[in-house]
Amino acid sequence: MGGSASPDIADLTLLLMEYRFHRKNRGFHFHLFRYIDDILIVNCAGLLKLPATSTSPAYNSTPLTLGNEPVS
Repeated sequence: MGGSASPDIADLTLLLMEYRFHRKNRGFHFHLFRYIDDILIVNCAGLLKLPATSTSPAYNSTPLTLGNEPVS
């Protein structure tokens, strides 16, 4: 489990790593989601369009939106 300072140390360490990555890769666009030490990076420009193009009725019954804008 670790000590009580472990989440803070992990958060600060990953923050520094993200900062260095952004400085080296200024033109690289991606979506990063992080919770403590779990990282998910989505690097697919058409990811939000994939469910909308599915043949499954479950995906096609509800329009896909990003914020207030529909995703086509």
